[in-house]
Amino acid sequence: MPEINNRFLSLDVFRGLIICFIIIVNMPGNPETTVPALTFARWNGFTPADIIYPAFLFCMGIGMFFSFQKWHSEKSKGKIYFLIFRRGILLFLIGILLNWFPFVQTNMDTGKWEAIPFSQVRIWGVLQRFGLCYLLVGLMVQTFKLRATLAITLVFLVLYWPVLYYGGDAPHPYSIRQNLVLKLDSWMIGTDHLDQNPLVPFEEFGFLSTLPALSNIVAGYLTARFIMRSKITYETLTHLLLTGFLLMVLSYIWNNVFPINRKIWTSSFTVMSIGLSLNILAFIIFAVDKMKYLKEANFFRVFGRNPLVAFVLSMTMTVPLQLVEVQPGLSITDWLYINVFSYTSAYIGSFLQAFFFMLIIWGLCYLMDKKGEYISL
Repeated sequence: MPEINNRFLSLDVFRGLIICFIIIVNMPGNPETTVPALTFARWNGFTPADIIYPAFLFCMGIGMFFSFQKWHSEKSKGKIYFLIFRRGILLFLIGILLNWFPFVQTNMDTGKWEAIPFSQVRIWGVLQRFGLCYLLVGLMVQTFKLRATLAITLVFLVLYWPVLYYGGDAPHPYSIRQNLVLKLDSWMIGTDHLDQNPLVPFEEFGFLSTLPALSNIVAGYLTARFIMRSKITYETLTHLLLTGFLLMVLSYIWNNVFPINRKIWTSSFTVMSIGLSLNILAFIIFAVDKMKYLKEANFFRVFGRNPLVAFVLSMTMTVPLQLVEVQPGLSITDWLYINVFSYTSAYIGSFLQAFFFMLIIWGLCYLMDKKGEYISL
């Protein structure tokens, strides 16, 4: 039992680290003066920020393994299916509500507040991707043998390459305007329900790109299973590091013909993110389980125990601060950056404001943790 608890501790720390990174990436003081490492790649390529969402899917796979181990001994098959559907659907619906928030907008002609019609609401998003991936992988794991689940996932991952190549428009089938991901989402839900990118309405968490993302959850599930069977030893950590390194090498080679791209979640990007997630997990297990840096780990564990609360707060906290103006054309968040944080320097100030909001959210999660209050689906 202690080993299982330690593995959960490592998972909480990993998940908390990713949540911390998500908040800092998504809440800069000034997006135009954000440190490049904390911005997503514009199209092809990979930055440290690009790891946050696939790494969280990887964590979901680890958590899924431990949850299913517990559910199999306590619940019926029908109840397990119900819980999988409930969690997947609720994540999807919460994601839509976050996209709809704050539910009102200013009419540019009259200057008055009006309700945001659902016809303008973005359908896809981060939590929608998480929910759909959790639902599909959960059903596969419960319905098929693990080898069949792995085979299906690999088929999706490999076939995604020719599907995008032949489904996109020549001569640039992977470009933002000509890729199949955009074409399919536009056909399914219309461009008004996509993320309104300045260049072209495009959805980076759309339907088709969900298929290769299933591999991130399956990889996390298989990793948890491997650690559970092999115990936490230096040999286990070596296997994780070596596998992660080899996957990143494979991704680098694949990048020559199928570019690493988070926005359309290419197969080479998926392989890169899984490899990096394995390496991060190995270092966290080494620090927590071998070196016993438990006090240092508790900071991230606070986020890891209430990841949904932290994520929802990060997506909603600054919205009212951006809507309320201190003076015409100057929101509260802009005022904070200009009058407080920018005095350090443009780039450091932008980071410090994001760090400031991260600490506020951490404090709220800490209070919940002290009271033993955890919100999960």
